[in-house]
Amino acid sequence: MAANAGTAYALYFPAGGRVEMDLSAVHGDLTVRWIDIALGEWGPVQEIHGSRKTKLIAPGSGNWAAAVIVRK
Repeated sequence: MAANAGTAYALYFPAGGRVEMDLSAVHGDLTVRWIDIALGEWGPVQEIHGSRKTKLIAPGSGNWAAAVIVRK
């Protein structure tokens, strides 16, 4: 994971899976843009909310990256 706390986060999932992010210090909504690394294509988009812990689950079992962007 790489972060510009409160602005954007990047996560890599080498074999699918899940992670819990503590977004309790982030107020507002965030957009998650999934990237299918094997195909080099954008995957699903989802909306999540800050101010709490949130589970991110990769959309498949392969290599995925997630770009999480705070909407201001």
